[in-house]
Amino acid sequence: MSKIWSKMRIFIGFIIIGSILFSTLKCPTASASDITIGTASLGVTIDQEHQQVDVSPGSNCIAHFTGNISYSYSYQMMIYVSAKIENNPGGWKVAVTPTKAKQSGNGTMPFTLDVHAPPETSNSVPGVVVVVDVEGMPYGWAEPYITVHETSMVSVKPFYKLSIECATPYQQMAPNTETYFNIYIVNLGNSNDIYGVEITNRDEIKGWIIQEKFSSIYIPEKSIANIPIKVVAPYEWTLWEDKILKIDIKVTSVTSENTEEVSENFSIYVRQRGTYIPGFDPTFMIITLGIIAIVLRRMRKC
Repeated sequence: MSKIWSKMRIFIGFIIIGSILFSTLKCPTASASDITIGTASLGVTIDQEHQQVDVSPGSNCIAHFTGNISYSYSYQMMIYVSAKIENNPGGWKVAVTPTKAKQSGNGTMPFTLDVHAPPETSNSVPGVVVVVDVEGMPYGWAEPYITVHETSMVSVKPFYKLSIECATPYQQMAPNTETYFNIYIVNLGNSNDIYGVEITNRDEIKGWIIQEKFSSIYIPEKSIANIPIKVVAPYEWTLWEDKILKIDIKVTSVTSENTEEVSENFSIYVRQRGTYIPGFDPTFMIITLGIIAIVLRRMRKC
């Protein structure tokens, strides 16, 4: 009885050992960029370690990568290719081509990888890690599966864009008076920016006082800021004036000057209309004339 039990234990042991070896050979056993198991080898490389994706209006919002898969096997090997984004902040997509192929012998197989970012993604979003997984399935008895992977990174390229608005770009004022224009600068870019403000035709405006409250201003992305501009008419004798003054304003993205100048031009208009005589008060004159007329009327009645 003991001899039979001993033989059964040996037989059961062989079965357990064989199942372990078989399962080890048939399951994916590697996760590196280049590996050899048995008579088969597989490797993957991405040509670009890092790419910036352009998400500005009108762009395709795609970061394009290229790479190669190296393989070596005496028989046929089925190769599957997939990709994923590890730290997806939301809305990012990835596509790889081809997704599978049957190969044999020694050689390389090119592939392309496209990472799609949402349009106008903020430059403050951290770079995402893209992982390419390649699995090789050799056609052969007891040959192991091989799984390799490689990573690359995609970050958001900053873009700079702005617009200028004014609710009342045309105003009328009398001589020897002042008025204000509220100029609104809108940061339409995907990063925080500093804007410089200047009056470009100041030398052409003689006698006028043009004062912008800020010569430069910090505006967060997708935000708006107000810059009041004070306009003071000339303090000089004017019997009658009726003319239109044009004031040219230029707003420039200071940050963008490191790559290219991004600026916008805007004009406001002032119509100066009326009379100004130093020491002459029209209201006082009207009151005085009214009093004189009343006095003369009463004198006539007497």
